[in-house]
Amino acid sequence: MEDPSGLRPDKLILVADFTRMGGGMQLRRSTGCEYEGRLVIAVYLQVISLGHDLDQWALYDWVTGERIKNPVLEIWAETETLLWSAWQPWEQVATGLVPNDSGVYEIRQLEATERLMISRATNLRRRLKYELVEGRRSLRIDGKFRAAEDLTQIEMRWAIASEYHAPFIQPATIETELLRRYVAQFGELPKYTISKKKRPP
Repeated sequence: MEDPSGLRPDKLILVADFTRMGGGMQLRRSTGCEYEGRLVIAVYLQVISLGHDLDQWALYDWVTGERIKNPVLEIWAETETLLWSAWQPWEQVATGLVPNDSGVYEIRQLEATERLMISRATNLRRRLKYELVEGRRSLRIDGKFRAAEDLTQIEMRWAIASEYHAPFIQPATIETELLRRYVAQFGELPKYTISKKKRPP
């Protein structure tokens, strides 16, 4: 479904003026989507009031305009609107194109539907470039991955989770939602799923 607002992520619209209070509210992003048969518009508001950053998603029923307050739906909307990078070949990740931001990532064989790994990291470049690709201080599962897979046929993508997210929705929450969706579609976790006890920070 196309974005009904036509807004670009970098377009700012002032929707409230809190200048005297030392802040304001801006519409940073909006998207229309369908959730369990219900048409929903998700709006991301950048809110600064009295020096506090109160960014949040606001969800509305597309037909009635009614505000929807549902934490599960908010997590779903955050995951649905992730800004994914293009799929990058394994060797290109080693060049350092990965950002130094927290977020989530997915790994697959070239153009495959199934994922080999879905996970998150507090620093995507450190996790993907230095640990996974170059093998510095990597996890045991990383070694198994590099030994078993044809790395010339591997590609990965990532999404920064700190650019447009509600304060309480962290990369770990998005990762859980991505894995839930994957299991719902394929009936099992990705082949190289990192256990919680061995997960990188």
